[in-house]
Amino acid sequence: MLRVFWVILLAVFFSVNLSAKQYSVANFSSTILETEIENQILGQMGDVKNPDVNVEIKNSEIFNDISKDVFYIFVDLAKPQTLMGKIILDTAFLSEENTIIKTEKCALETSVYGDVYVSNRKIKTNDIISNNDITQKRIKLTSRSEDYIFNKDIIIGKQTKRSMIKGIAFSDRWIELVPDVQKGEHVKLVIKSSGFEIKSDVTALDSGMIGDMIRMKTETKKILRGKVIDKKHILISSN
Repeated sequence: MLRVFWVILLAVFFSVNLSAKQYSVANFSSTILETEIENQILGQMGDVKNPDVNVEIKNSEIFNDISKDVFYIFVDLAKPQTLMGKIILDTAFLSEENTIIKTEKCALETSVYGDVYVSNRKIKTNDIISNNDITQKRIKLTSRSEDYIFNKDIIIGKQTKRSMIKGIAFSDRWIELVPDVQKGEHVKLVIKSSGFEIKSDVTALDSGMIGDMIRMKTETKKILRGKVIDKKHILISSN
């Protein structure tokens, strides 16, 4: 049953996924596999500045004293969502006819270092980020490059979603566009209907961009919902 499973697995990955690798034993070594994994990680790093990748096979002994009946080694590099950190790779030792002689688990440990932008001080929630709040630092990356921001201009002028301590790497999890109307801000409510328009002072109960529907509280404590039409006005219209 196990052999049937591996035959199906090999067929699927060779037909649809180039991340699975089959090596000839004559041209295989642990170093070659480590280099292959390093190159795949570098391919995931996108905009990372000066990435430094380290790959170590923790149980390289599984590749020692390979039987003479083994002609190929199949390594499933596609199964993990990321090759960063501690990884287990399914590995099969194949005959000349691509039948499975044995299977192993290849244990890896990888690390990636790169230059990213981090906070250089504690930044409070909803603070507008300036150039003085940012510094570049070399850190150990814990995920793919999409989880970090490498363009400083994207960070400056945004606001924090939550409080950031010193040294936190900037990502979309931490920053957002500054809302046109901030929660707690005093703005004008505009009520429009056929033939009349009323304006009154209200307090925004939500943050929102132009076009968003947000809640507000009137001076009589009534809760209403309206559309943000600019930085100072929320509209309720019955037209």
